[in-house]
Amino acid sequence: MLTFGLISSVFDYLTFAVLLIGFKTQQELFQSSWFILSILTELLILLVMRTQKPFFKSKPAPILLYSTIGVGVFTMILSYLPLHGLLNIELIHNDIFCIAGHYRSIHHYYGNREILFL
Repeated sequence: MLTFGLISSVFDYLTFAVLLIGFKTQQELFQSSWFILSILTELLILLVMRTQKPFFKSKPAPILLYSTIGVGVFTMILSYLPLHGLLNIELIHNDIFCIAGHYRSIHHYYGNREILFL
């Protein structure tokens, strides 16, 4: 678990750098981006850490798969819903989703899963 924590912390700092330096986000957009990216990352971890096999070689139960997809879609459209004002969620730009989300997905699959289960 120490390895998992260290790798996760390094990529958290990289996410901070991408959002704050790369995209020059203000506080509200940074918090919204961090919230949404964290939920999407945790959903990916849920699918990856549930099995000893690589996640693409093991099918999750249909209820797990569909609920994960549902929560992920809801999370991504949350900033477009009228509810976003109540939660103080800013509109997230697509480039933030693409770049930051992509490298966080790579981090959690290759960085944590494959190193811990070699």
